[in-house]
Amino acid sequence: MDPRVPISTDNIYKFQATFGLVIIITAFVLFVLNNQHANQSIISNLEKLLVIDESAKQAEEHEKLYKRQIDVAVSNRTHYTYAIGVILAIGILVSWLGFTRWSNQIQPIHDDILRLEKEKLELEVAVLRDQAGSNSQIQARTTPRPEGDQVTGVHTA
Repeated sequence: MDPRVPISTDNIYKFQATFGLVIIITAFVLFVLNNQHANQSIISNLEKLLVIDESAKQAEEHEKLYKRQIDVAVSNRTHYTYAIGVILAIGILVSWLGFTRWSNQIQPIHDDILRLEKEKLELEVAVLRDQAGSNSQIQARTTPRPEGDQVTGVHTA
């Protein structure tokens, strides 16, 4: 596994959901590889059946062997497909359970925490604005004005 790909382990249900997705992807890859391998085996044996030009006894034995190999390949493909289907079902179940538990149990708590943090920050900003406003008013009252005209600051002599 590539260490640069982050795996979420901060929450067991999130981990369960992502693990289920990995199982699902693995099942699909196995399904494709199983069919590809079985098809190659079947095609290879069919080609051998078409080019049999030996003595009658050997040809008959080879024909039986190739037909048997084809039957085994078809049977294996079917059995492996069922096994991969079970793996896929397990992956879907694990992923579904993880996602539903995560979204129903954990995510509402995170949403509440984020909402409360937002409200707290809004209150803190409001308090800071009030303090900044009262500080500017206090500064305006305590700053001495030059003698003369209070509006323009021009001295009259």
